[in-house]
Amino acid sequence: MNNEQESVDSIEIPSQPSVFEDISEELKKAKPDFKEIIDIIKTDKVLSEQVIKTANSPFFGLRAADSVDRALSSLSFRVFSQIVMVSNLKTALKGKGPLIGRFWEHSMLVARSTRYLYIRKRRSELLASGAK
Repeated sequence: MNNEQESVDSIEIPSQPSVFEDISEELKKAKPDFKEIIDIIKTDKVLSEQVIKTANSPFFGLRAADSVDRALSSLSFRVFSQIVMVSNLKTALKGKGPLIGRFWEHSMLVARSTRYLYIRKRRSELLASGAK
């Protein structure tokens, strides 16, 4: 077995913490309860900070979220569920093996490429429709 395969095999993903399970269950509902999700997030300081930080990032452009309530009001449920998934994955993989840096670099490259392609496609659609 080569070193890379051994590194991948050495990653042990722990059981999902209850906060992530509770949020996932709420997001699976036909009509997720926004207030319930906020209450669940507030029980986890790290996740609360990540949600606020993400909402305030240049990508979302809010820069005024000082609470979980305000941060979530600027994010869609889809974006929020992705934040939860990434946060859970970061927690599970934190510092595990030499390939983790490459994994995150690749993930960021995929995210940036996807955003670029979306913007380019959207711009093309606007030009085709005659909008400026």
